[in-house]
Amino acid sequence: MAPMRRRALLAGLATAAAWPRPARAALSFLPVQIQVPPGPTASTLSISNSGNRVSLQARAFAWSQPDSARDVLTRTQDLELSPPFFPLAQGDVQVLRLIFPTGTTPDGRYFRILLDELPSPRPIGGVAMRLRISLPVFMAPGSPEAAAKLNWRVGTDGAIEARNSGDDWDEVTRLSLVLPGGGRAMPQLNAVSPYLLPGAARRWTAGFALRPGSRVTITGFTRGGNFEHALSVAA
Repeated sequence: MAPMRRRALLAGLATAAAWPRPARAALSFLPVQIQVPPGPTASTLSISNSGNRVSLQARAFAWSQPDSARDVLTRTQDLELSPPFFPLAQGDVQVLRLIFPTGTTPDGRYFRILLDELPSPRPIGGVAMRLRISLPVFMAPGSPEAAAKLNWRVGTDGAIEARNSGDDWDEVTRLSLVLPGGGRAMPQLNAVSPYLLPGAARRWTAGFALRPGSRVTITGFTRGGNFEHALSVAA
């Protein structure tokens, strides 16, 4: 399957099921990451369903990262979604329009679209599982020279921190830490997502101690491709 047709994982289930449910909606998205160039006042997202019928609510939120532990979503009027409610039967495709109202400057802004499954009839006393899907919207900076710049740090507790001092977003995946003795650790991501917006930081924990000044190497993958950085453990 091509990258832009990857099937999104159904995450963020609000409650547990109290009875067997034979099948669920199976949604896929085109694109998975919505990247809007400077200038346009609208974009689109195609949502396909290969599973059971589902009714969805679409809401837009401004997206910020005030610290390394969380993403903050705030309701916004700078992005409107049409239609805000829609059903999807098996085999259906819904085109969701993303509208940036007049006066909104689409320059280096970041949003999240939340798709929530609406309640459906269920047996008395039952509790249904409902899906929530969060999709990122990246509005490109106006300058073609804009770029992310990740500054890396490894502490004595084995934690890795990346801080984005650039003026564009980045994404860190496949992160690993090569230890002084040559062993390799796969740190755990504490944050909600692998994205780093401008000015934001992400922190990964490895769960072991390192000596100050010892040399380690971090490897991984960003929007720019594979990377490898050798650095000293900070005191």
